Amino acid sequence: MKKYLALIRSGMVEALVYRTSFVLKIVGNLIYIIIIYYLWKAIFQSSGTGTVAGMTFPQTMVYLVLASSLFAVMEVYLVWGTHNAMQSGQIVSQLIKPVGYRAYNYCPFFGAMIMDFIITFIPTFILVYFLSGGYFDLGINLLWFIISIIIAVNISLSIDYFVSCIVLYTQSVWGLNIVKETIVMLFGGAAIPLAFFPEPLKTIVSYMPFQAIYNAPMMQLLGEAAPQKRLGMLLVQLLWAVVVYAASELFWRRAVKVVTVNGG
Repeated sequence: MKKYLALIRSGMVEALVYRTSFVLKIVGNLIYIIIIYYLWKAIFQSSGTGTVAGMTFPQTMVYLVLASSLFAVMEVYLVWGTHNAMQSGQIVSQLIKPVGYRAYNYCPFFGAMIMDFIITFIPTFILVYFLSGGYFDLGINLLWFIISIIIAVNISLSIDYFVSCIVLYTQSVWGLNIVKETIVMLFGGAAIPLAFFPEPLKTIVSYMPFQAIYNAPMMQLLGEAAPQKRLGMLLVQLLWAVVVYAASELFWRRAVKVVTVNGG
């Protein structure tokens, strides 16, 4: 474990070095929160009712603010890392290191994610809690929420890893990464709560792994479901975590055979 902890620590240290990036991320997050506040306030005012799709305005705002903050934490640019390693030729040295390629790439990004969580998400979480007047429970709901986030992180990283395998075939990353981000944000619930989706689409999305990244943790925090239902939601997340991990690992074993080094 020592080598993996060293890689995680390197990711944390590297994240702290680029302070401007942290500042810009925090400022960008605040601007996004202001935009969605006035946007959804207008939506609820135009609806003429205090509840839309079963959600109140405070519930919608808490959901979207925390989901967007989670998105900022989980967006680790693993896809860009693979692309840059391939273009520079560093992927060759990474493949022959005495540590698995997946772990070698995961650990530094996981370290950066920890720092993002501490510096970006936790202050946002505390601010939202007090501004909403303690809208959500900090008791058992918070415990379910934390467990759900841990599983969601693994699903998010596996999806990034899967997409990074596609880069080995296309040797192009910008458009591919934009498509990935859009799909994950939209169908994961970070852009729009899944409760607002039309019924046929909501049913389809419920069978996708993306909803297990943002919507599931938010439901654990804001919902009032029975323990059996909460456990069922976690089991669905665990199932997707295993499936996406296995799919990305199998895809990598095939994709690595077509690695083309363009630099070095």
